[in-house]
Amino acid sequence: MRFGMVIGPLAAGVVGYGIGREQGAHLWGGVAVGVGTAVTTVAVPFLLRRAWAHGVVRRATAAEVAALPIKDREELRLQRAQARLQAFSNMGVLLGVMFTAGGLVYTARTLETAQQTQITDRYTKAVEQLGNRESRDARIGAIYALHRLAEDSDRDFVAISQVLSAYVREHIREGARPRSEGSLPNPSADVTAAFWVLGRIGSSEPRPYRGKFVQLYGLDAHNLNMPSLFGSWYGVSGVVLSNADLHGSNLTGAGLDGAVLGGANLRGATLSQAFLRRAGMRKADLRGADLAGAEIDDADLRGADLRGIKGMTPDQIRRTTKTDTTTRF
Repeated sequence: MRFGMVIGPLAAGVVGYGIGREQGAHLWGGVAVGVGTAVTTVAVPFLLRRAWAHGVVRRATAAEVAALPIKDREELRLQRAQARLQAFSNMGVLLGVMFTAGGLVYTARTLETAQQTQITDRYTKAVEQLGNRESRDARIGAIYALHRLAEDSDRDFVAISQVLSAYVREHIREGARPRSEGSLPNPSADVTAAFWVLGRIGSSEPRPYRGKFVQLYGLDAHNLNMPSLFGSWYGVSGVVLSNADLHGSNLTGAGLDGAVLGGANLRGATLSQAFLRRAGMRKADLRGADLAGAEIDDADLRGADLRGIKGMTPDQIRRTTKTDTTTRF
C-alpha cells in the first residue's frame, strides 16, 4: 500500500512534467506542472480520508452494525467489499492512464530528438554544400535546401538568415555580369537565389521580428543592377543595410520598408518606385539619387544629404518624412 502511495504521485508528477514541456513550457515550467500534479495526486485522497474520518462521509460504528439484522449486516459487508474492489480498480485505471500518458510523452520526446538530429544533419550538409567553390549549381541547391529547412524548423530560421546574409555580403560582386553592353552588371544566379530566399523567410517570420535577421550591413553592392532582387522583398521589414555601399545601383521598385539604411551610400542610386516607408536613413548619402514615385512616408532622413535629389522636391520630402536642420537639400 505504501509503495502505491509513493509510486502514484511520482508517476503523476513525471507525466505532468512531460505534458507541461510538450505544451511549450520551459524547464522550470515543466517542473512546476509536475510538482502540482504530484501534490494534487497526494492531496485529493488525503482530504477524502480526512473527510471520512471526521464524519463528512461517516462509517457505521461497530455497535450500529451489531444492531442490524443478519441480512442487512451481510449486505453491508458485501457493499464494503465491493467498494474496496472498486477503489482498487479505479487505482489500477488511474495508474494505467498515467503510465500510458508517460509512454506517449516518452515517444513524443524520442520522435522530437530524432527530428532534431535529422534537421541538424540537413543543416550541416547544406552549409558544406554552400561552400562548394567548384559548382554554382551545388551552391544554388544548398540555398534552396536551407530555405526548406527554415520553413521546417522555426528554431533555425535565424541562423539560416544569418548564414545567407553572410553569403550575400561575401559574394555579391563575384560573377556579376551585365546582360547587355553598357548596362549595369547583374549579380550571379547563386546570389540572386540567396536574395530570393532571404525575402521569403523574412516575410514569413512573425510580424514583430519580420526581416530584422537579414543582416546586410556594410554590403558592397555599388553600380549593380538589382531591381529584381530587392524588388522581391515586399512584406519584409527591418532589413539591416547600415553603412552599405549602394551608390550608382539600380534599385527600382525595391521593397525596403522599415529598412535600416543609416550611413548608407546611395549617391546616384535609382530608387524610383521604391518602398522606403519608415526606413531609417539617418546620415545617408542620397546626393543625386532618383526618388521619382518612391514611397518614403515616415522615413527618417535626419542628417541625410539630399543635395541634387531627383524626382521629388524638398517640400514634398519635408511633408512626408522626418527631417531636421542637419538634413541637407
